[in-house]
Amino acid sequence: MSNPNNDIDNSKFKNLMKTLRYYEKKLPSVDDYVLATITNYTDAGIFCYLDEYKIEAFMSFKDASSSRKLRVIRKEVHKNKKYILTAIKVDAEKNFIDVEKRNIDENEQFEMMKKVNFYSKIFNIFVKTFIINNKSCTSSDIYTFLSTTLWKHDKEQTKEILYKLHTESNFVVDKFNLKSEIGDKIINELKQNLDKPYFENTVTLKINSISLNAIQDIKNFLKICTDEFKTEFRSKSSPFYYCKINKDYYNDDSSVFNKSIFNDYINKTIKKLLETNVSNLFVDIEDLECKYIINY
Repeated sequence: MSNPNNDIDNSKFKNLMKTLRYYEKKLPSVDDYVLATITNYTDAGIFCYLDEYKIEAFMSFKDASSSRKLRVIRKEVHKNKKYILTAIKVDAEKNFIDVEKRNIDENEQFEMMKKVNFYSKIFNIFVKTFIINNKSCTSSDIYTFLSTTLWKHDKEQTKEILYKLHTESNFVVDKFNLKSEIGDKIINELKQNLDKPYFENTVTLKINSISLNAIQDIKNFLKICTDEFKTEFRSKSSPFYYCKINKDYYNDDSSVFNKSIFNDYINKTIKKLLETNVSNLFVDIEDLECKYIINY
């Protein structure tokens, strides 16, 4: 059975999120990219809603001198769809923003939307945690809290700071001023919602044979290696074969993954497998590549 207080918190959170802007500044700057939802068409231009700033903007048809051009522009943006647009005029006194759709390719648009969605996720965690612990709070209270925590750093720095969430959490605590009971809860929420980093190790073997049954011998040896390392070896281009072995940042004993120790383990294990299972193969470890992976 759900807790009535949680229902109240969720309801308040959803209502507040309809009006809360993501950033300390109330309006974007000229040439800023913004995430916008197209809301309406008119003869003079297109109305849209800036998701991050919770304010309407306008895409004027200043370059559209004919009905044909108007039709072309309308084909580029569709009602109720989201696009990355550029702020070209910002009037703070009138709260007026003029935007345009510049030529950016799909990959650029995708990456920009990913950035906004990531920041939105972090913003939601900060705000929801604050609301749950301050049930009578107002929008002004939330903005005051954000100004001393999340907004201490530019939105572009947020992701870089959070790269150290699982490995140096005190660094994140200091950066966002989270030395408090609410801060502890925010850190825990962030850790639950952001994947832990890991090391991706690519092991490449060079395998040759003078045996008449070379193909089968190589297959058998790769099967033994696959069973040992719990990951499949694949053919790169004869005589090279590779596999990827992912290792957590922290070992079971809480020590940090050590590349040199791991490489030594790979070398010794391959040597042992050769000695105990195969006699007619020539196997060299061609490469041991290690990448640090953070999936956010």
